[in-house]
Amino acid sequence: MEKQVKLTNVFHRNGEALLRAIEGTGPRLIINQGGQGSSKTFSILQVIYNYLYGSEEPLKATFCSYALPHLKTGLLSDFEKILSSFGENIGEIRSQPNQPVYKINKSYINCYGIEGNLAMAHGPRRDILYINECNRKISYEVFDQLFSRSKVAIVDFNPDREFWIHEKILPNFPHVIIKSNYLDNPYLPEQER
Repeated sequence: MEKQVKLTNVFHRNGEALLRAIEGTGPRLIINQGGQGSSKTFSILQVIYNYLYGSEEPLKATFCSYALPHLKTGLLSDFEKILSSFGENIGEIRSQPNQPVYKINKSYINCYGIEGNLAMAHGPRRDILYINECNRKISYEVFDQLFSRSKVAIVDFNPDREFWIHEKILPNFPHVIIKSNYLDNPYLPEQER
């Protein structure tokens, strides 16, 4: 039985923004503001997977959030569903479940939580950075360190309050902002709308 990959307009908007950022024709910061169920996290993960899978050169990507347990139960759980939907064998491409590293084609994705691991913000350079829920216990200073070591950065957050992105980023940094809500996700079950 063939699996069908479900894509939303949030996937297409992020895909276009990522390609433009990589090509240097668009801002290198992509901001996703979206409510629960909008498909922002799932769509961003699909975009990054597709880009790494199709890349002829080896690339480095980082997925991070404020804490590794948060990353594992949310983003990485979704990422493994996506990998399965594209026919990937998780056991073959993921190493060390405690501090996951995924090998996609010739590229690698490192995953970590920032909390108690601030040295990672000062760590290695990468091609693509994805910070999930950047308004949850991640300071502007940590973002700045991660962003300065990344060719392209994608961040997401739920718009429940204003924080450093509104005060320091939106008025001062070139960026693309992608806003979404549950109406952008035709696959969201009716009881979650």
